[in-house]
Amino acid sequence: IEHLIISGGDGTLHNVVNLVKDHLDKIIIGYIPTGTANDFGNSYGIKNIDQALNIIKSKNIHEISIMKLDDTLVLYGVSIGKMSEVSLKTKKKSKKLFGKLIYKIKGIKYLFCKKSFVKVMIENQVFNYNVKALLAENTKYLGGVKVNTKLSKEKISVLPIKNIFDLIKIFIFGRFKKIKSTKKCLIDKHIIIFIISKIWI
Repeated sequence: IEHLIISGGDGTLHNVVNLVKDHLDKIIIGYIPTGTANDFGNSYGIKNIDQALNIIKSKNIHEISIMKLDDTLVLYGVSIGKMSEVSLKTKKKSKKLFGKLIYKIKGIKYLFCKKSFVKVMIENQVFNYNVKALLAENTKYLGGVKVNTKLSKEKISVLPIKNIFDLIKIFIFGRFKKIKSTKKCLIDKHIIIFIISKIWI
């Protein structure tokens, strides 16, 4: 296979890319965002199906950064803690009924769960957090909401979510404070590194 066109949401894109991860250096991927939030597509300016098709037809190829967590490729973000279940355990029926709003509702629900300790090592410096969840991301969007104004090929941001005010920063103000940006990050003994893949964007 030399060309692969994926239509779906962030989860579909994530799953298919991981199925062909050993052959990414030989495959050019085209992406048509048709999911609920489409964080990946929005981050790269792909807003609708027609725009995605035009980009694919024009053969405008770019290389993008992909994070790696153990043996799993992660396209734009890693979540550790209870709140990582927000998207995984949200039913399709709820997504169709509430759209992107369901992620905010579920996020607030998980704020009532217990905190857990997470250790993060960034460039040989150790950070200990007692949080509901910890996010590592290199995207502009989270749950369909713009969370960062810059998208870097080489850097990620680490965000601890301790309480409802951290969620307000994300979903209302649309921005959050970067704890640290780095090319490599160690989270709970899992190395996050960057690899490059070709994709139509």
